[in-house]
Amino acid sequence: MNKTRGMTLIEILAALSILALIAGFLLTSYGFSFKHNKKAERMLRASFIAQTKMERLQSMDALSAYYEGRGRLVQDSPGYYVQTLCQPYIPEDCHPFSIVIKDMDDAGQGYVLYAVPPGGMNVFLLEDSTDDISLELSISSHSYSLGIPGSGQADINGTLPDDNKKVVVVVNAVGYSGSHHITFSIISGGRRTEVKLYDTDRNSQLISVTGISEKRYSNFVYRDYSMIRALVKVFTDETGVEPKAVLESILRLQN
Repeated sequence: MNKTRGMTLIEILAALSILALIAGFLLTSYGFSFKHNKKAERMLRASFIAQTKMERLQSMDALSAYYEGRGRLVQDSPGYYVQTLCQPYIPEDCHPFSIVIKDMDDAGQGYVLYAVPPGGMNVFLLEDSTDDISLELSISSHSYSLGIPGSGQADINGTLPDDNKKVVVVVNAVGYSGSHHITFSIISGGRRTEVKLYDTDRNSQLISVTGISEKRYSNFVYRDYSMIRALVKVFTDETGVEPKAVLESILRLQN
């Protein structure tokens, strides 16, 4: 006669313990996978936002990009914050200032002048000017002040890194065909400073530099653009401490 023996209490408890261990392992694996997937999704989303922002910058003119990229942290979409910084760029180990003079786009009689310091945090803009002007740039060992007396525009001031790098002021006037005199008065304050001036035969006698000697590049009429170092960071909170995506590029944008 065959007899069937049931499981003892100890065997039942042992089986339940094994099942509990298996279930715990599966739940832990699922939780880790879910958390990892959510993190990967947020990283991918942040990278997409950074790429979209960079493409938008590439479609702008230089002045618009500088205004867009002044280092402010702004919300792009729920849960994502973007910081954009656009700085003047030249392929030298230096601190570059970018100054652009050009005719008004609407073919008016005036002209536009804008200046951007190395950090890219400020923009000095003089629009539709119909006067002779003198722009003053005062540089000390680790600070600067830039403005046009009597223009009604507030000066911009800022700091420079306390290092031995030279300051390079790039003045681009290839797009200026007016008749007004423009003077750049530069006080270097003992810091190594250079001026690179792009002019034309038509305006070379109207644009002058005082304080230091300049190096002129005449009739580079194709150089109607600015080189800009663009940096885009995307965060998932408002602290701006740990970016989830960082994208950097050198842009060539129309003045």
